[in-house]
Amino acid sequence: MGNYLRIALAQIKYHPAYKNLLMEPTGEDIGLNLLGSSVVGVKASRKYVYDKYLDFLSRRVISIIDKCSSLKVNIVVFPEYSIPSDLLLLVKELSIKNNIFIVAGSHMVTQKCANHYKSIGFDDFLENDEYIKDEYIRQAMCPVVMPNEKIYFVPKTRPSKFEPDLEESQRTWDWISIDLNDYNFNLGVMICVDFLSEALVSPQNDNPCLIVVPSWSPKTAYFSFPANYYRIQGKSIIYVNEATIGGSKIFGYCDKNNKDIFLDEDGTIAMPSNDEVILVADVDIEGQYNKSGVVTLHKPIKIVSIIPILNNLHERIFDSLNKAPSLNSTQLHLELDSLASIKEQPSILNYKLTFLSEIIEEGIAKKEDVLFFCDYIFISENPLEFLEYEFLKVIQKAVAPIVTSDNFNRKALEVLNNISRKLDQIKKCYPSITAKTIITPDAEQFSEVISDTNRPYIGRDNAIKEMREFINNENIKTCFVFGIRGIGKTAFVNEGINYVLPSNWKKIVINITEGTGFNRFILSLLNLLEFIFDEKEIITQIESNLESLFKNIFDRFNSLPSAVLIIDDWHYTFSRGNYFDIKFDRFIKYSAKTVSGSKNKIFITSPFKFKYPEEGFANIVLEPLEEQYIRGIIDWNLKLFHGNKSIYIPIELINRLHGNPLAAKFISQLLEKYPMQSIIDNTTVQKRFQDRLIPLLLARIDLMPKEIELVRYISVYNVPFEFEVIDKFVGDESVEMIDVLTDHFLLEFNIETGLYQMHPIIKEYFVNQIPLEIRIEYHKHAVEYYESKIKQSSTRIEDYGELVSHLAQSLQYEKVQEYKEIFMDEIRPVALRLFRGKEFRKAIEYYKILEGMYPEDVDIKFKIGLCYGNLEFWREAEHYINLALGKNRDAWWVLAGYGDLLSRKRKLDQGEKYLNQSIEIANKVNVPEWRYSAIYQSLANVFEKRKIFGKAEEFYKSAIDFDKASAFARYAYAKYLYKQKNYPDAITQLKIAEELDSSLKQVKWLKEQISSTAGNGLVRLPDEDEVVNEDDFEDNNI
Repeated sequence: MGNYLRIALAQIKYHPAYKNLLMEPTGEDIGLNLLGSSVVGVKASRKYVYDKYLDFLSRRVISIIDKCSSLKVNIVVFPEYSIPSDLLLLVKELSIKNNIFIVAGSHMVTQKCANHYKSIGFDDFLENDEYIKDEYIRQAMCPVVMPNEKIYFVPKTRPSKFEPDLEESQRTWDWISIDLNDYNFNLGVMICVDFLSEALVSPQNDNPCLIVVPSWSPKTAYFSFPANYYRIQGKSIIYVNEATIGGSKIFGYCDKNNKDIFLDEDGTIAMPSNDEVILVADVDIEGQYNKSGVVTLHKPIKIVSIIPILNNLHERIFDSLNKAPSLNSTQLHLELDSLASIKEQPSILNYKLTFLSEIIEEGIAKKEDVLFFCDYIFISENPLEFLEYEFLKVIQKAVAPIVTSDNFNRKALEVLNNISRKLDQIKKCYPSITAKTIITPDAEQFSEVISDTNRPYIGRDNAIKEMREFINNENIKTCFVFGIRGIGKTAFVNEGINYVLPSNWKKIVINITEGTGFNRFILSLLNLLEFIFDEKEIITQIESNLESLFKNIFDRFNSLPSAVLIIDDWHYTFSRGNYFDIKFDRFIKYSAKTVSGSKNKIFITSPFKFKYPEEGFANIVLEPLEEQYIRGIIDWNLKLFHGNKSIYIPIELINRLHGNPLAAKFISQLLEKYPMQSIIDNTTVQKRFQDRLIPLLLARIDLMPKEIELVRYISVYNVPFEFEVIDKFVGDESVEMIDVLTDHFLLEFNIETGLYQMHPIIKEYFVNQIPLEIRIEYHKHAVEYYESKIKQSSTRIEDYGELVSHLAQSLQYEKVQEYKEIFMDEIRPVALRLFRGKEFRKAIEYYKILEGMYPEDVDIKFKIGLCYGNLEFWREAEHYINLALGKNRDAWWVLAGYGDLLSRKRKLDQGEKYLNQSIEIANKVNVPEWRYSAIYQSLANVFEKRKIFGKAEEFYKSAIDFDKASAFARYAYAKYLYKQKNYPDAITQLKIAEELDSSLKQVKWLKEQISSTAGNGLVRLPDEDEVVNEDDFEDNNI
């Protein structure tokens, strides 16, 4: 049974054969095309890059094919865009010489391909045997090169969003019929996203089928679903991706009795990211599921070899691998231990050698095992990144004189900035590069053209490309930028615009704050667009003729020569997932109607996605930064503040930062002061609650008392402010204090506006530390600042809005009333802060004003009900809870929050009733399962107080089952176990909680108390209302 094909996939690093990227020093667009060929040296430098890269790639392709030939491979598959048309003649010669079928990645068809096609005898795309026909220009083609000298070109039918310059192919996709030594099968080549979007037509014969997918995709997970769909149908799929991303694998059937460590349930294991590797396997494409009635084990996929590609950086590794087969078991074990300490070791090699060590220890290793696990291919040259470093230096040398000459060229400066960033990235990944790479003596001086004070902005190349596509799309005006807090949305929009647009484009920025109502938003926008208006007339128009007002606003915006409107922190317009004022939604929808006649664009940032019409809008999602970029940020900042000192950063710490660039900046400070393990132990937060990571890190930053006082003071400011704010508060030391805070990343300076600001997460951390009396005084200082600005003939609506905000925050209730018609939304965050601070009577005053403004707002009524409940005015509490439920019968969180309050106030029967009702409603509206955890914790509390301990424990365990990632559910159960004097199990739960989330201080406190007092009587536990539950119904606004 079984006709095996020996198949190899080559996961390698390369520059994509797309447009003119082979002439770019890193295979990415750094702006050289903006300079043109008129710049002295640029044209020659790009030709140098092109020629030298092709030589580099040719040697690698030869080495890979030679290795595959030695293993008698039938088919070799390369990734998408990895083989340019320049190498087709070489690939054809290697195919014939080694009798191997080669799926040669793909390339974009340009006129430059004509001569390459002629050299291999392929003229289907040629016109008059000279030019590429127009119908094929800008299409992507995958050449399938056969030993019999035939070559098939398979088109990519659908471009991805990362290929804006690619055109769809009109050619019909079909199978290629292959005859391999009288064994006939069908080969289907589907380039990257074609595999996701194209339906697989049935072949015209009954021969078995093999599907290969050359890919260049940052999202490998998307390919698993169709691959497994075809796998279940008995087809084998070869998926090969670029090495930086990795994920290459062979999909096929794997018997559950097969214990091969390189196979999993749906085929081979995926090849690790950043590993250049050749995976060779025998694949029975005909007998994937042909096993009925067979007693013997059938292996449809058999691993032949997994071969890491080593280079000059791996000299120690290949020396050891060379002598490994000649060593006895003891010597080999010692050699493997030595290899394990090498940091540069490829992940797949480490995986192989770890298993080899295990079977040597068990005494079951054979010589053939040693040969298998120690197999590799060595290419005697530096890695691609070293070549890129040299290319960057060559280009830098050609471009730098333009900047330093009298003919100053701003485009050249942009290119040099891009080069400097790329050089810094490579240096961070390869600290030894300057010692290993040959650079001309005067090349280093050009890197000094770029200021060392520029902080690195890295890891957003794909998002920048998406931004460029949006800006060039004349059919879409508005783009949403989504990403978790701290991921860098504001920085991305500002830096991205600087990358993509010339400096003459005007940025119009509106900062939405917690208290920004629709009136303030519109008035601020009119102000920034330089309208002359009467505020009361605009308020009347907002209520009576909003469409007309929108038309005037967008007509003015569209009339500007070159402008971008940036609306930052749009999420503050929401309450529990819905707009608290529906007029915000109408503004968004109207923006999509104003596309024609203007190229001006709108960017709107938000940490969470919300519903918006699918047509007429673009969106960019900022994903967590990859490991290499987080390392780069940490390393850059270490070098900036601590010289050339290097600190090894374990992957465990990188993983705990969840790709958050702001967290990476703070970590770079802590590495100098705290032991590595201490930092790791105190940076554990669940991914769902990444907001807690920054406060954990902020708590460990050392500041002097006067610095703490200043940072707390400026944390009360909602929007960017002038130097005057700090100077008036601090006096003579203001400059030195600013330096300290900026060095700690607590304060930012915007060079374009000349204003200072704090990141919202940092601001929240410090403002929540301020006692109410002091916070009121700070807000009074801010009131004086804004009153002074307004007296100086300020016409900025934002200043009036901030004045009202600080009046409200300083509890100057009567003065706030003066601005009721325009700025009363500013009291919304004040009411919430009073509520959280347990100032319930004052909170009710503010919430009742809001209730008059927004009579349909469920959350306002809910909060008033909770305030009355906490004051134990139960009749009023019930009234407002019923009003909230009357507005939304599906508001399960209202029932759950009120039930939790009742249970904490020992109104157990009523609490249980509301909690059970909340579960019924939650079941009805299909809330996420983890939401039930907090409800069941509250129910457990009810039965614990009734001393029905069995039922209480059952509910505590259910709370954990509903959300196994909840540290708080573990803490609540541990607290219960502690009260039951079950100290060992309580400690177990607390340890799990600590591993899940080290931000819960009460976990550590209770753990310490149990450890020191177990058996000596109970210590006082925090009251229930002193503990903030991560799923607290009262604060769950989104």
